[in-house]
Amino acid sequence: MMIFLLNRLVHSHFITEPTNLLISDSNFLCATLLSEKLHTDFHVTLSQEELTWIAFSLFEQNQPGNDGNHLLTQHADFKALLAKLSNLASLNLEKDETFKQILANQIVYANTTNTLWGDIKPAYAISKTGKAQSPVKIDTLKTKKDAKITNITYKYQPTSFKLIRKDQMIQATAQPAKGRPDSTINVGGKDYTLKTINIHTPAEHQIDNKKMDAELQLVHTSKDNKTVIISVLVKSGAENKAIGDLTSVVANSTNNKEQTLKTTISTLGLIPTNDKHFTYQGSLTTPATTEGVTWFVYETPITMSTKQLDQLKSKLADNNRPTQSLNERVIYSN
Repeated sequence: MMIFLLNRLVHSHFITEPTNLLISDSNFLCATLLSEKLHTDFHVTLSQEELTWIAFSLFEQNQPGNDGNHLLTQHADFKALLAKLSNLASLNLEKDETFKQILANQIVYANTTNTLWGDIKPAYAISKTGKAQSPVKIDTLKTKKDAKITNITYKYQPTSFKLIRKDQMIQATAQPAKGRPDSTINVGGKDYTLKTINIHTPAEHQIDNKKMDAELQLVHTSKDNKTVIISVLVKSGAENKAIGDLTSVVANSTNNKEQTLKTTISTLGLIPTNDKHFTYQGSLTTPATTEGVTWFVYETPITMSTKQLDQLKSKLADNNRPTQSLNERVIYSN
């Protein structure tokens, strides 16, 4: 039976190099236990092929050299299985450890609406119930001008970063340098220190329904643990020199392995010269999507070359959260 299932996987046209492909018995055992639970408790039957998909899902996630590309999530049959499992989330399946592992590991960006984030575990509940979630669509005609609220003062320095990628999520962490102050901003009379840069391809925020190729999110925190994120949209165009070797490091990154960028990032060079921007109250855009975040989104995008954008997409493609309801929030412009 194992050889039969492996042959089906190999001939499903999404595995191009099945060399060294070994799915452990424990993966099939977990998948079988989940299948039995579904059948016994919820009268839902999984086909043998669906059982194989689950086993391979667990196998792929647990590989030591897993590069996070998750070919499974691109396959129509696996997407159908995810949809089938997703529809069962309300039946207390979230208490099943195997089901939670499959959801947490595979569905974050495979589910185009991310509606299940709030069902994966209690800590993510605000993703489903929150009224101030990010990202959002910004209608420039409906924004309210306020020079005071939108004021930002930059004290940026060329900054060194260490980068780590977890599947499709990337985080570049600013490193302190001897004899040089940290990069900071001042908002509302309070100083915030640049901590990380997150990258999403395509962009998460939309201005007047325009979808950009990528988005850089510069995350700052204050001494009292408040968060301000500067969002810089990116479109295809001239090569971006300010970003240094970040895009090539992303393209060559290994999952869960920290790397140091060889060049510093000219952080101030990432900020558009056109100062038009918007601010609103929102949340983080990855689980647990914690609220209480102040966002500043620049209207004018910066550019990256096609090569640079392709380097980002090679590891981070489609890691954007869809836009969320604005509810009663007001977006201010400068």
